Amino acid sequence: MIILGIDPGFAALGLARLEVNSLVERAEALAVVRTAKSARKAEVLATSDNARRLAELVDAIAPLMEGVVCIAMEAQSWPRHAGSAVKVALAHGAVIAMARERGIPLVQVSPQDLKRRVTGSRTASKAEVQAALERRFGPLAWPSPASIVGHAADALGAALCATGHPAVMMQRRLSCQR
Repeated sequence: MIILGIDPGFAALGLARLEVNSLVERAEALAVVRTAKSARKAEVLATSDNARRLAELVDAIAPLMEGVVCIAMEAQSWPRHAGSAVKVALAHGAVIAMARERGIPLVQVSPQDLKRRVTGSRTASKAEVQAALERRFGPLAWPSPASIVGHAADALGAALCATGHPAVMMQRRLSCQR
């Protein structure tokens, strides 16, 4: 079974598919979807550009939902800048809508709980989260450039947090009985 981890963002959205069965947890795929503002900003309304960018995110996420039993998304600690908060909220809302449309349970994980679950410390740095994930899963195929790895690491951490969700635990028990 697959848990889809998501670090919601508008310019960079982290994705991780975590394969979970009765014996193994394996990071199946790690990615970061990046969207860019229109180069023709003067000719394109901001709302139209946001709609285009949001459609790019939805198009990238949709194929990864195949076989997913649970979506784990890092909850937002909202940015102070209103424009950034709106864009992150758009990505967040799109994921919620996609999960609901497909009947997939959605687990939201606070950034502090994600860090605690992965590293043992609620105040861990991005580098500490990444290192802890590599210790747990072995060498991982992080996306490049290095500046976006934190998004994929947060997505994988969120997926890992969802392994204790009742929907996932039930599926794991059922797979043991087969």
